[in-house]
Amino acid sequence: MPTTGPAPIAPHKTNTAPAKLAELATTVPHLEGNRAVFDSTWLRLPRPGERCSVSGLSRSGLVELCIGGPRNNWKPPVEARRLKRKGAARGVVLISRASLVAFIEALPSTSQSDVLTEDFE
Repeated sequence: MPTTGPAPIAPHKTNTAPAKLAELATTVPHLEGNRAVFDSTWLRLPRPGERCSVSGLSRSGLVELCIGGPRNNWKPPVEARRLKRKGAARGVVLISRASLVAFIEALPSTSQSDVLTEDFE
């Protein structure tokens, strides 16, 4: 005579998510003010009048670090990419987070009394 109880429960499978999925799980946004910020590989330039969430630099300060010019001997110290659709007048500037952090960390440390001679704001 068959039993009329509940069906047997299948054994639980272990999570075998690929490493990439686990990496994506770490990019959960956090709030800075009223904006969600992701810890991603590339940063978008902040809106005019706002500051970078990583460095605190202004938009023009970041642009100066990412584009070659006379102040940086035509060799930009921070890596950036421009994304633009074919035929579009405007695009998006993306800044390498790792490159920006490496640039900042390579700067000499300053004490409270020291003042930077270059103004990136």
